[in-house]
Amino acid sequence: MTTIPRRPKGPETVAAQWWSTGRLLLVLLVGSALILLAAWQFGHSRTLVMLSAFLTGVTLVCMVAMRYRTRAGGVAATAVLLLVFAFAFVTAAAVGDAVLERHGTRTLAEVTKYQPAHGKRSSACLLRAEDGRDIPDELSPCDGRRVGDAFRVVYDPAGRQSPIEGTPEAELPTRWAVGLFTGLVLLLVSLPLWAHRGRRVELRKK
Repeated sequence: MTTIPRRPKGPETVAAQWWSTGRLLLVLLVGSALILLAAWQFGHSRTLVMLSAFLTGVTLVCMVAMRYRTRAGGVAATAVLLLVFAFAFVTAAAVGDAVLERHGTRTLAEVTKYQPAHGKRSSACLLRAEDGRDIPDELSPCDGRRVGDAFRVVYDPAGRQSPIEGTPEAELPTRWAVGLFTGLVLLLVSLPLWAHRGRRVELRKK
């Protein structure tokens, strides 16, 4: 790996950098929409949420790293990836609680099956509502419960979100999600101001 001095930037290059920022913001908006959709429709499984975050994060990292081939650009790309995953994680929690607040049903649930923790998998319970219907999806973790135990939960009749004990509270995670998204936007918008500075990093074969 060698470093070479960077050439002075002309007006066209500066304009191109801002155009690149616009494309970064577009990718962020599309990726965020995919994360929100996955969290809304498939919140009971975080796989699609994290897959959406992975695709969004990797795309943004590649775009930033290719556009700003400097050490500062590498730092920016790493920060973008971390913020995208943090945003996805918090958004999944916020959307899940929001769905349960608006569309959830509170009921006294009975444990019909208990699965103890195994390896990396947390304990889980299958539940039946007081009207006799099986609750979609499982409650996890479900430590300290046994078959026949009854306790109050909030569940989504449509099965989009996993049931929870207690009361869903979407306000705090929503604030965090908005804050992380705002941070991502500000970071991407600020890239032309600092990410190109310093010595350019090029990979060359010896």
